[in-house]
Amino acid sequence: MAGFVIVVEDEVEQVYVDRTWRGRGVAERLLQHAEAVIGQGGHRTAWLAVVAGNTRARRFYARLGWQDRGPFTYQAQTATGTVPIPAHRYEREVGNRREPPHPSLAAREHHERNIMTDIESTPQTTFQPQSLVRRRWPTLVGLGFAALVAFDLVSGVELAPVLAASAAVYLGAAALRRPAAAWPLFFATIVIITAARLADDRLEPTWVILAGAVALAVYGLLGGAARPGYGLPLQTLALLGFGAAAGAALVVNPELGAYLVAAGLLGHAAWDAYHHRTNRVVVRSMAEFCLALDTALAVAIVLVTVL
Repeated sequence: MAGFVIVVEDEVEQVYVDRTWRGRGVAERLLQHAEAVIGQGGHRTAWLAVVAGNTRARRFYARLGWQDRGPFTYQAQTATGTVPIPAHRYEREVGNRREPPHPSLAAREHHERNIMTDIESTPQTTFQPQSLVRRRWPTLVGLGFAALVAFDLVSGVELAPVLAASAAVYLGAAALRRPAAAWPLFFATIVIITAARLADDRLEPTWVILAGAVALAVYGLLGGAARPGYGLPLQTLALLGFGAAAGAALVVNPELGAYLVAAGLLGHAAWDAYHHRTNRVVVRSMAEFCLALDTALAVAIVLVTVL
């Protein structure tokens, strides 16, 4: 059996896909069938509960159009009663997904058999794992970008703007409450750094980036982005720390400044790893990209400074 789905009234209570069938679209087809059954039952909205820490499942449902309606306590049924479980409630409109009205029981059984037959008849050899490039492109791009930046590196202090930009991107995404905004913000910081370099460093890009981050923080506060705590409030504290390291690197002696930037980048790499695991604030591709970039640049700074 490829998998099954359990529907109770308007709730998709359980979706199960056998391990050997995962990644082949089985879960999507089971959910489509569940939505049709719920719609046929006269319900306009289907809902399901996802354990709060199951970020992979939450991304999956969001990708299929389910809306996160916020946290709640799900009362899971057990043999001895109910168990409260912290979860998020996801909903999806199904009023327009009904199957033909009032089909006979035989027709419904035939329809369900057809769904399972179609799934089970799919040759297992058709599944192809994603290539390394597709699965880890942010890491590869981050390492490539690091190589480009460090190619003619003379002093680690030159990368103080990169440290400031790393923190500013996270803060900006939190202020805008749009994780996908991390990539445009990153490219904006690259434009600022490049323009400053072309202007023969008459304007230090570190201060420009930090000033822009402060402006974004104010915008976010005015726009009501003070919650959740891991968003703008925490990213503001991070900006203060990483920004202080970047600013201090510009005013101390070059060797100490280089080590400050390297330490800041390694610290931000840990920050990237945490946000990649929790899938918060920025999209995971950005967190993975920054993790590779920050780590590689920190190593390059240490090597240049020591050698």
